[in-house]
Amino acid sequence: MAESTFKVKVNEELPAGDEIIGKVHVTDGTTDVYVEPSSQAIQVSRAIHYRVMNSNQWVVSHTFNDVAAATAVYLHIKVDAVANAHISFVISTESKVTYNFWENPTLTDDGTAMNEWSVNRETTTASHTDFFYTPTITVPGTKLETGLCGAAGKFEDAPGSATSTGYWLLKKSESYLIQAVNQDAAAKDINIIVSWHEH
Repeated sequence: MAESTFKVKVNEELPAGDEIIGKVHVTDGTTDVYVEPSSQAIQVSRAIHYRVMNSNQWVVSHTFNDVAAATAVYLHIKVDAVANAHISFVISTESKVTYNFWENPTLTDDGTAMNEWSVNRETTTASHTDFFYTPTITVPGTKLETGLCGAAGKFEDAPGSATSTGYWLLKKSESYLIQAVNQDAAAKDINIIVSWHEH
């Protein structure tokens, strides 16, 4: 029998007769499931692979060079009204940094717009979430997360990196800040990377 794909509805019996060779496609009209023929198991894919293939995963990054001692730098996240953004972020540094994640800040300027890159470089799509660096802040808002990375030593600094605790689901039509503060006595570089998808 030639290999083929059979499409059946949930709770519907498979065709009787010959052995089925090929994929079995089960659907309820909305969600599709495939049974792989050799293992006779449901095929699964990592969620991030699915999002990349559907051009629904993006990344932004920015390096703040020579951040002065005890100085804070910020990324501003501006979520659109039409899509929820699920984000995680990574902060890396030459020395000790404390970081905070804020919701609903009061701003007088969004900051400098950043390029948001689709992770799928074959079929790119635009994100509904906008990112800026160095916004003008009046009040940072509600602190959702805090942490630190790296270490400021007496003779030698220890670089480090930290990843956000959660994979945050952000509110529509809301702004957020990622803040990183150089806790070293000298100027140091700080990098922030944000990865996200939308629904």
